[in-house]
Amino acid sequence: MKFNRLCAGVLTGAMLLALCACSNPEAEDNAYYATASTNREVLSGAEADTQQTPVQDFAVSWLPEEGVNPFTCKSTSNRTLFTFLYDSLFTITSDFIPEPVLCDTFSVSDDLQTYRFTLVSGVKFSDGTALRAEDVAASLRAAKDSKFYAGRLSHVSGVQAVDDATVEVTLDTPLENLPLVLDVPIVKSDTTQQDIPTGTGAYAVSGQTLQRCTDDWHPNAPAVDVASISLVAAASPNEIRDAFEFGDTDLVCTDPNAAGSSGYHCNYGVWDCSTTVMQYIGFNRIAGLCANDTLRAAITYAIDRAQLINQELDGYAEPASLPCSPCSPYYDAELAQTYDYDPEKFSAALLSSGQEYSQDNPGTFLVCSTDSERVNAAQNIAAALRTLGFFVNVRSLDYESYQDALKNGNYDMYYGEVKLPANFDLSCFFTLEGSLNYGGIADAGTLQLCMDALKNSGGYQALFTDVMDKASICPVLFKNYAVYMSRNTVDYIAPAIDNVLYVSGGRTLSDANKAYDSQQPPDGTGDTGE
Repeated sequence: MKFNRLCAGVLTGAMLLALCACSNPEAEDNAYYATASTNREVLSGAEADTQQTPVQDFAVSWLPEEGVNPFTCKSTSNRTLFTFLYDSLFTITSDFIPEPVLCDTFSVSDDLQTYRFTLVSGVKFSDGTALRAEDVAASLRAAKDSKFYAGRLSHVSGVQAVDDATVEVTLDTPLENLPLVLDVPIVKSDTTQQDIPTGTGAYAVSGQTLQRCTDDWHPNAPAVDVASISLVAAASPNEIRDAFEFGDTDLVCTDPNAAGSSGYHCNYGVWDCSTTVMQYIGFNRIAGLCANDTLRAAITYAIDRAQLINQELDGYAEPASLPCSPCSPYYDAELAQTYDYDPEKFSAALLSSGQEYSQDNPGTFLVCSTDSERVNAAQNIAAALRTLGFFVNVRSLDYESYQDALKNGNYDMYYGEVKLPANFDLSCFFTLEGSLNYGGIADAGTLQLCMDALKNSGGYQALFTDVMDKASICPVLFKNYAVYMSRNTVDYIAPAIDNVLYVSGGRTLSDANKAYDSQQPPDGTGDTGE
């Protein structure tokens, strides 16, 4: 079981409130948000036995000019409000498992390219109108057209409302677990373009408050159940921090390690919130030092990931020797051990590579200067390589210069960051048009393994083995976000994607999975929406 850390004294960890949900421009097309929660300290003694006082008042900061449209909003602070305002077909739990919310049942065709979702009956929007399949279809189409969700929905070729209660999603490739990427907030169809769309959540925006819906359809009460939640307007991360520290607000979700951090120095409860944000090393496989296959594949053994996380990220990350979050069931811990830190293996590979490496002819290790944490991480890795006899100089460039250097091949290694979807689709690295296809790593064989894994999760081991043995990329870590709450508000939360106060309905994917019915809808009942 996972618990929150209750900080009894002054905490000095530096934190950022990331105003952009996709803080790294190179990751925009693959944007994703926070997922799993992990504990930092188990409550014990008198603290654990203290009776929870029911919440009477609750407040959250927001940036009014950013709105809360899930398809356009980039403010992390505002996206935190989604937990009160919106529901989705599925929510991804702290263990990267899809849990049905608005979906009552679903079925999939034998070729895994057509899914049908039947909606829970009796669901109402905050304005009292009933949820219809067209609302879901319109929301998914808006998401596919957005930068924030486009990456995860890249394989969706069509969405249509079959009838008022059934939505059909067609795909351009077989996907075994489409629900993993269907955590998209659902809004009323005619409000998809509004700054504050109408949702089916337990609350609705009303002026400077969130008002509790009197006709709430949810079977369970929300984690915070009050008549209204105050919205405290802010203009900067510092203002959001001050409002929380002075007790004017009660909830903050933040990236502790991104640029422009604001320090929090008060008593609060905090939950780690795992993400699909991967930091990794990429290589120039065409020319230079890393064109050597043996050397490139050995880089993984030179990285002490746990030490790096403790030194540079204050523990807010998970070490990963595979391109998949360790919180995911797709992560094979036994396989990962074969690529863990082992300096002796690296030294042996260096000798067997058949090349001489000199301090007088160092390689170039690119990193984007807009993120000081990543610069520090790259410098840490470069120092570790030097001690093992492999020499690279860190070259820190502004974003545009960094991108130009990557596109022109002016590097040997680079330190990158990307937000992956929860099904860990890696195809963006291996297609010719892939947004992260740098250094000539387009590879038809690896791309096919990507597609095989999406079709059958049993293929992830083969995919990860191929990626690591070829050293197409070298994963380093998956970042954590943090959820901070005032003391004596809630005793436990399990943050989910865009739903930091998610309350499970107890239903599983198998509860909703039904046999596929291939009967086509009558003419005129569907809206293709393509």
